Amino acid sequence: MLDVFRFAWFAVRTAFGIIALVLVMRGALWTLVKLHSAAMAHAKPAAAAYRVPANGASVMGSRSPNARLPLRAHKLPDNAHD
Repeated sequence: MLDVFRFAWFAVRTAFGIIALVLVMRGALWTLVKLHSAAMAHAKPAAAAYRVPANGASVMGSRSPNARLPLRAHKLPDNAHD
């Protein structure tokens, strides 16, 4: 008879432990979302869509993110096509 009560007490403790774990995980996720929102509050909305030059040129420039010209326009010599 005592085993039944021990198992019931184990089931109640386990249920409360799982509920507590879910609440802690939910609180951690809420905190993470709030921190991320605060960190991204002043970011440019389309910052991920901006092109980053891969040829070693400076990223910090006064160019528009929608500019179509490369940062350094290389002109081939006239005899390079032969």
